[in-house]
Amino acid sequence: MSHTRVLSIAVFLVLVVAACSPSTAQPTNQPPTPSTNPPATVPAGQPTPSEGEVTTASGLHYVDLVVGNGETPQTADFILVHYVGTLEDGTQFGSSREAGQPITFPIGIGALIPGWDEGVGSMKVGGKRRLIIPPELGFGAEGSGNVIPPNATLIFEVELLEILPRVQIEDIVVGAGPSPKAGDTLSVHYTGTLEDGTQFDSSVDRGQPIEFRIATGDVIPGWDQGIISMKVGGKRKLTIPSELAYGESGQGETIPPNATLIFEVELLEIK
Repeated sequence: MSHTRVLSIAVFLVLVVAACSPSTAQPTNQPPTPSTNPPATVPAGQPTPSEGEVTTASGLHYVDLVVGNGETPQTADFILVHYVGTLEDGTQFGSSREAGQPITFPIGIGALIPGWDEGVGSMKVGGKRRLIIPPELGFGAEGSGNVIPPNATLIFEVELLEILPRVQIEDIVVGAGPSPKAGDTLSVHYTGTLEDGTQFDSSVDRGQPIEFRIATGDVIPGWDQGIISMKVGGKRKLTIPSELAYGESGQGETIPPNATLIFEVELLEIK
């Protein structure tokens, strides 16, 4: 099944790759604490607090430039954002605005660096936020290629534009095994149909499960959202809106434009 979705610009793919690499840093679930007055001296390498800045228990800093009045995303929601990313010296390394195309990604499942999951996950639609991400929530001591130097603090201005429609999930069998995490390679069986019952693909009929990496853009967004919370041995029915599938383009002669897709998926193994 060729359910590949290319997401967007190069730096976003770098963020995804970094998130799927081993890391000891994890987003915290503890509530943020507003910063008090800046200290008289700031340790070298640490950002100076700004007015209205919030510091979380993990060390993430953020400032709400505009507080949105829409919904806050749920875990595994696909969201649409604009962003501009810079280093502390002002060097810009990525901008969806300059590319003229916002990016979409799943929030809160480790598909991105921890600073994005934590910092964007508590925004509301319509909001704009400046994230000051310390190295341990970004790319750490290794950096990332020629784009992000080692031990770099990253500054992003992010606008949360939209939460995409969610996958409808119906558990047929709840598995007893582990759940996957972003970057894991999964083995699954599936059967895909249109809303009128027309079957367009089935690994079951072929007798050959497929393998793919979860939450890395290998498959359509609806699969990432619908499968990440499964457990090995589970079977699930996914009703995927076109926005999280093939959208207005469709796919060849089998999937028409704007088609809602229905899959029955069995998670066989995490490789």
